[in-house]
Amino acid sequence: MPCAISIVNTKAGLKEFIRWPHQLYRNDRLWVAPLDQDEWNTLYPNWKENGSAKTRFLLARRGKEIVGRIVGIAIPQDYISGNLLRVRWGWLEAIDDPEVFSALLSAIEHWASALHAQVVQGPLGFTNLDKAGMLIKGFDALPTIVELYNPAYYPVRVEQLGYEKAIDWIENKLIVPGKVPEKLIQLARVIQNRYRVKTLQIRKTAELLPYGQELFRLINETHRHLHGFVLFDEANAATYLKKYFRLVNKDLICIVQDDRDQMIGYGIAIPSMSKAFQRAKGRLYPFGIWHILRASRKNDRADLYLIGVKDEYRNKGITALLFEKIMQGFIDQGIREVESNPELETNSQVQALWKNYDFVQHKRRRCYQKLLDKSL
Repeated sequence: MPCAISIVNTKAGLKEFIRWPHQLYRNDRLWVAPLDQDEWNTLYPNWKENGSAKTRFLLARRGKEIVGRIVGIAIPQDYISGNLLRVRWGWLEAIDDPEVFSALLSAIEHWASALHAQVVQGPLGFTNLDKAGMLIKGFDALPTIVELYNPAYYPVRVEQLGYEKAIDWIENKLIVPGKVPEKLIQLARVIQNRYRVKTLQIRKTAELLPYGQELFRLINETHRHLHGFVLFDEANAATYLKKYFRLVNKDLICIVQDDRDQMIGYGIAIPSMSKAFQRAKGRLYPFGIWHILRASRKNDRADLYLIGVKDEYRNKGITALLFEKIMQGFIDQGIREVESNPELETNSQVQALWKNYDFVQHKRRRCYQKLLDKSL
């Protein structure tokens, strides 16, 4: 039976869209289910097109059975001089069937052509804090909660449809040393005195909240050059602060300030929530929150989320202060392994941070692209 593509045009349909991967991956031990509440908070405003993005939410069905899903995304930042350069696609999930992949991606390509886009790229999200990049290496590794998961057939099916590499992300696994290296401690003190900078001292996690918007303004500055980066406005920042703040551990965050108390650098890690999210099965209540709280208090793995330094302080060793504090936090919390999360393969500055540590590159993921045929 051929598959039929339908536009998600009701709240009930959006709920189906969000929950269907639980059916697809029900026997997959590596899939880390996102929280349904987080998915709804991300997707619903964009599905309604209350924001600035144009979207197309699609489901593929055979008869009454869902066999795939995808979102097409056109955002203002992808327009240049009034012309749409790129349409993104994300949230692609499908059974291992070339017809389903073809139907979903062809539907997005036709929609993109109607918008006069030049190219389609994916998987990408609405912002750089959404999941992006299709796994092409490391299919046996447990993903973090901010990473896409896909079985090995996904890149095969996408490449069969003419998609090619746009850019890759690599991921590293770091073995935490038994103590903070003395050279790192000494370097941090030298940098601190030379540039009159300091690390923000906090007693409890709630004290970080007033710095949230300033943090996102600095993220805009430090990440603006990265592939597909979308600037965060205050509303977006508030959404992601709400989404991730409950996972924060004050000992795994470092904020560096100058002598005027202005933020110039940040490093953010959290205890690994992958197994807790697997046990939650998409539901925060009644038991999901318990698994998450337990993982935040006792864990031997952590994920490095974000790191950045203000432009004028780059190449001045500020990362020594960030790593000193966060590394000590790992040791104090009993963390043995750390996932880097995706790093652009072209981001040599970030990759250089790992050279003095025991690490292995164990995953790679890819953003694919396809030039559009204007006859579509």
